[in-house]
Amino acid sequence: MLMITIEVACHKVTNTLIDGGSRVNIILDSLWIRLGLHGMQPSPFQVKMANQWCVQFMGIFKDTSIQLFGLNFLSIAIILRMEGFYDKYSMLLGRSWLWQVKVHHYWNTDLLSLSITSRTVAILTHIVYLVQPCHQPLALHMYDWMVGLTNEEENKIFKTHLKLETIAELNMGNIPNLA
Repeated sequence: MLMITIEVACHKVTNTLIDGGSRVNIILDSLWIRLGLHGMQPSPFQVKMANQWCVQFMGIFKDTSIQLFGLNFLSIAIILRMEGFYDKYSMLLGRSWLWQVKVHHYWNTDLLSLSITSRTVAILTHIVYLVQPCHQPLALHMYDWMVGLTNEEENKIFKTHLKLETIAELNMGNIPNLA
């Protein structure tokens, strides 16, 4: 994940996550409280997270003042409580922000180019891997289910996904080919 440092309401915010897959900008409640921000408006909406969980957010912060290398812009952010992410990032800038600042990402150097009005700045990002293997989605499509899992493959899956449990043993050889 790409991270940058920004200023929100004249406060430095390090490890701000850039996420082009997110439709919204997010401020975690811990940052909201730490910065002493005001003006949260209630909202009845929910956010669907990348893991497909629906989360009720605390409110909306309109006209969020964000500064980055002398560029100033206003954005809308939702305030969200996300357990376990406080040490990873405290703010996420999504697609709406990326579109607003006309971001160009140079993948080979992880350089971002931002343009507001007639001014353009380049920012070098740093990559942080937020998701530990045990929290990543299972990529089960890479296994040949007609052959089954080897003991090594099965142990690897259970080792990285500790909460996964066996609920059934299935002999795929006994299932007729429907193709």
